Amino acid sequence: RRRPRMPSARPELLTAVFIAALSLVLGLATPGNDDLPERYRPVSNVLGYVFFLAWSCSFYPQVVQNRARADTTGLDPDYLWLNLVGYALYAAYNGLFYADERLRRRYADAHRGSEILVELHDLLFAVHGLALTAVQVAQCLYYNGAAQTPSRPFAALCAALLLVPLAWFAASPDLTVLQVCSLGLACRM
Repeated sequence: RRRPRMPSARPELLTAVFIAALSLVLGLATPGNDDLPERYRPVSNVLGYVFFLAWSCSFYPQVVQNRARADTTGLDPDYLWLNLVGYALYAAYNGLFYADERLRRRYADAHRGSEILVELHDLLFAVHGLALTAVQVAQCLYYNGAAQTPSRPFAALCAALLLVPLAWFAASPDLTVLQVCSLGLACRM
């Protein structure tokens, strides 16, 4: 007699369990934000990694589908290039705040002592988003070439999102690199 087969776990459930377990491990293993009360640090850290991992999972189906089909037809290159610019600015913004203590102090001084909280998982999300968006752009160029490039008006918009804040920065030495990045991000929204 054959025993009945156990139903296989749904991939969504396995993904959720994996995200929860990995978030718990990373959240407890990495230092929390010193500006938070000690009892809230692990909770904030674990939730930050849940956010990072859950949103990061959303990038992979498109990359895998593009690879499996060896085609990116139907994927809007304008959207991809806008995301590439946005994630580049977001990664620069988070990277500068995360790595530079002086910059965080300058921010607090300029904003009545208000601290900005950028944690490792915030930086990881921005860099991961930039990397996977770059992979999708590369897939568009590789699989579909010139047939799937951004429209001219949109290419001009992306260039402006990068060049206008930089020109503004060059003209106004009081403007910080961070403000340049946030200006580009605000224009993207």
